[in-house]
Amino acid sequence: MTDRANVVVSGCRAFVLTSSCILVVTAVLKIISLFIGGRQLAVHDPLLVPLSNFQVLLLVATIETVTVITLYRLRDIGTRLSLVLWISLVFLCYRIGLAIIGYKGGCFCAGTAESWLLFVQKSHLDTVLKAALGYMLVGSCVCLVVLRWRRRAAPTGRQSPDREGVASIGDT
Repeated sequence: MTDRANVVVSGCRAFVLTSSCILVVTAVLKIISLFIGGRQLAVHDPLLVPLSNFQVLLLVATIETVTVITLYRLRDIGTRLSLVLWISLVFLCYRIGLAIIGYKGGCFCAGTAESWLLFVQKSHLDTVLKAALGYMLVGSCVCLVVLRWRRRAAPTGRQSPDREGVASIGDT
């Protein structure tokens, strides 16, 4: 593998690591919110109306936790990036859904963190979460495109740099 390919794969690995950290932080904020409780948790989610905010937080915290564990266990960088892209698209669809129904309140993405983190305002937290979503969405797309381009540009007969030394069923 060339030095340039090593840099690309290392950058994509660092991106997956930082995305995992974002998911861990948001999952922990949700879980703490579930334990602290509050009236907001009993209210129905504005988009997923049959579910309460408590149920949505529990579901999403579980999905984020399973995603982080899966990102840790997967070896193929392309699959890991695709998983980050998938969860980012799910979060984006939720935010678009809120906009479509005309919901004006902020996303409940971090649970009730703004009420128990003294230095955090709801509008600032929402902005940070939007930035994190943009980072994960754009970053996963860029890394996937760059890896695809590097794979196509690699000479034939050589293992692509994004496989991390793991042979798949089709590799001989």
